[in-house]
Amino acid sequence: MSDYYYFVARLIHHHKRGFEELFLFFTEAFMTDGTNTVLFYQKPVLLDRAAHRNAKIKLRDANFEFARETNSVPVTALEFARAATEYPIVFAGPSMDRLMPVVVLGLRNNENLFVDITGKWVNSYIPAFIRRYPFVLAERNNGQDFSVCIDTAFSGWEAPDGDPLFDEAGAETPLLKNVLAFLGQYQGNIRQTQALTGKLNELNLLVGREIRARDTKNQPLALRGFYAVDDGKLNALSNEQITELYRSGFLGLIHAHLISLGNVVKLEQQLRDRE
Repeated sequence: MSDYYYFVARLIHHHKRGFEELFLFFTEAFMTDGTNTVLFYQKPVLLDRAAHRNAKIKLRDANFEFARETNSVPVTALEFARAATEYPIVFAGPSMDRLMPVVVLGLRNNENLFVDITGKWVNSYIPAFIRRYPFVLAERNNGQDFSVCIDTAFSGWEAPDGDPLFDEAGAETPLLKNVLAFLGQYQGNIRQTQALTGKLNELNLLVGREIRARDTKNQPLALRGFYAVDDGKLNALSNEQITELYRSGFLGLIHAHLISLGNVVKLEQQLRDRE
């Protein structure tokens, strides 16, 4: 029997759809029957010990061309402190109970301002959602567990000078072990992030927002369809509620989110530098 890589966990959904005036909207779903795909992944297949016994992958010198036309991606709560120094962090999703924090990477549809002409990432922090590529988790059993998949459309897949995923005995190589550890940690971070968004909804702190910016020709750009924490509602919380947010670590995340909104200015500057 094929030896797939299964992990018991809960898989959140967040998939990027079309934008209308940069309407941020995320929900992801990759099912093992192939009916849906995840952002970036063109030909994902289940990682199989037997089928991929001799497979190689070249992650060295990989570029970020796959993310060139993506103007926002999800981030987990663990990433807030680092991501908030470089990108605006907002909340988006198909419904209030399925919101996910995302970093804004561009001010126009199909444009990532942080992938340069050579495919390199120009900022120092790269979101984990992007770093995990070409590996991803696939939902099984209605979200009760998931499997490891790989995008076989990745340019480094089956490269002659690539690194093996399995050794001669069929055991995972250090490279694959690191990938599995990263994916497992990422999944755990998603659960923490769900707890954050759940608490924000419980306290009714999120409100619809709009970001306005201007392009290099001084033409207005509107970023709509996302949510942010409302300062007034936050300040109106009771001492007990603020204390609970502080002890849970959520208060620091909220402040990082609010501070990050000032990075819209950096997006405008990035746009001017590019053009």
